[in-house]
Amino acid sequence: MAAATVGVAAFLVVIAAASSAPQANRDDKPKGLRPLDSLKSAKLETAILRVSREATTKSPGAGIAAAERANLDVEQNKVRVVLQTTDSATASQAVDAVGGKVEATASGLVQALVPPTALAQLGQISAVRYVRAPFRPQVDAILGEGVAAVGAPAWHTLNRKGGGAKVAVIDLGFEGLAASQASGDLPVGATTVDYCGGISNGQPHGVAVAEIVHEVAPDAELTLICIDSEVTLAQAEAYVEANGIKIVNHSVGWFNTSRGDGNGGPGSPDSTV
Repeated sequence: MAAATVGVAAFLVVIAAASSAPQANRDDKPKGLRPLDSLKSAKLETAILRVSREATTKSPGAGIAAAERANLDVEQNKVRVVLQTTDSATASQAVDAVGGKVEATASGLVQALVPPTALAQLGQISAVRYVRAPFRPQVDAILGEGVAAVGAPAWHTLNRKGGGAKVAVIDLGFEGLAASQASGDLPVGATTVDYCGGISNGQPHGVAVAEIVHEVAPDAELTLICIDSEVTLAQAEAYVEANGIKIVNHSVGWFNTSRGDGNGGPGSPDSTV
């Protein structure tokens, strides 16, 4: 299996360029959608605003088509969005009220599937600061020789193999996990945590990373956590903290989510780390 960038001491997050969510004043309880012209100032990301306009001026189907053209996530005729909020409970209730489905909440963020005709309504809720598409992480992978490259064989000869340590691999998918366990490349007893809607999702990167971690520290207790957005990354962070896991690998890039120096705004991957 292709090797992957591995660091077993901390989250590794690549961040570039900052963006800030616009602020706007809205009514707490909107009585339906505002006129099209007033949507210019709605708290919607540009791509989401275009979807909303298509859905409200033409048809819900036109909104879905616009979302697909913009390469947004679409499921069950709904658009996947993240709400940056001042009150995630209130925002979640608003999602339910417009016929949406809350998928995950963490750190003031609400990830949800929302009908395209209801996007503008969510932007008018005072507890919602901004409505945007989820950030999309990308796997980082390079060719390497893992164990030898980090000098692990010398430690193995001294029987230093990670016994007693807990290590988490937070990644975007673990396709091929069962086969890797059957071949002995990964331990059968590894704990799996699914925050991505299916660990065997076609993305094998997590297995590649976990195999290298296991080769370097074969006696360590492994936990494999699948995430798919900055919201589920925050859920993973809460899980490792609650379970006393102090060594975490996250060989994933997060681009255009913060300014890139390790300091990010609320809800950003930097802030989570």
